[in-house]
Amino acid sequence: MANFITISPVIITVVWLTASIRYINLIITDNIQFSVFCKLVLCTLPEIVNTISPICFLISGIYVFYRMRSDQEIVVMMTSSKSTFSIAEPLLFFAAILSVVMYYAQVNLIPISHKSLIDISQKVRSQVSMSIIKPGVFNVLGNSVIYIGAKTNDSLVDVFISYIPKKTPLKTNIISAKSGSYEINNNRLYITLKNGSRQVLDEQNKPLSVLKFERFSFEVTDFVKRYSTKSEKPHEKTQKELFEEAKKASVDKIKLRYLSEAHGRYVISVLPIINALFISGFLIIASNRERRWHGLLKCFAGGVVGQIFVISLVNISGKIENFLYYNYAIMAIFICILMHFSFLKNRKR
Repeated sequence: MANFITISPVIITVVWLTASIRYINLIITDNIQFSVFCKLVLCTLPEIVNTISPICFLISGIYVFYRMRSDQEIVVMMTSSKSTFSIAEPLLFFAAILSVVMYYAQVNLIPISHKSLIDISQKVRSQVSMSIIKPGVFNVLGNSVIYIGAKTNDSLVDVFISYIPKKTPLKTNIISAKSGSYEINNNRLYITLKNGSRQVLDEQNKPLSVLKFERFSFEVTDFVKRYSTKSEKPHEKTQKELFEEAKKASVDKIKLRYLSEAHGRYVISVLPIINALFISGFLIIASNRERRWHGLLKCFAGGVVGQIFVISLVNISGKIENFLYYNYAIMAIFICILMHFSFLKNRKR
């Protein structure tokens, strides 16, 4: 449909730009490269396209068939012995193609884009971790304190680090050095210090040991909690990974989450077909009604309610055991009811 190709880029672009605003802060405050910003926002595009496409299809379908009603084209087709199904056949065919594309995106493209987003985000976290450590002030990061007298490029002057190790929480480590540098290796941030000392204090802050060094490499990635590595969520995994994780899960609740995400992708893919049935039911069979805009409003409301219904089924299946496989039966009944309303009930029109 030409209208779908015209309408969908506009709506998707608006939503995409709105969703990209949260990443602008990385350019303003953390000075990441514009190319990295573009990669981040591009990784969010497949999911946005897949989410917005059913709505775009509903709007474009309503526009086309409402115009056909206004121009009496549907009335002419029906008086020439054409059935409701034959009029809606191109719409249903396009809906089927869109459902296949959505399914492919749900199973393959979106998980890949999520993995790319996580990978880029981890690199950004490592890059900006050093940028939030301001020179000339004591930077408090959780239970750690980092002070840097001056910072130029990758060089450091007058470094002071105080932290509490996880393995020995009752002891405080203090590291000081006259100079140093930092580097990013495997998405981890390291500070290399020169000509300094390391002290270990007990819980009364009494020195237990003092070690002087000429060169000491120290990792500070974990100090910055808000840049810590994020674990993958079910929607970020591929279909194969979801079923594998479900098999390995020892807790029923976790297993249900993975299976719900996997099967939910199949269910959500039928949204364009549901929208096509609503359009057929409210805009084709209602062509002779006096108030034509009633059908338009009912069609749009029905499409929105249909999508809420489908998404609610997916969400419920992730919380209620044994409800997961009922989704397919409920969806089949729902589609049959829509088909009866759209075609069978009005086949003589």
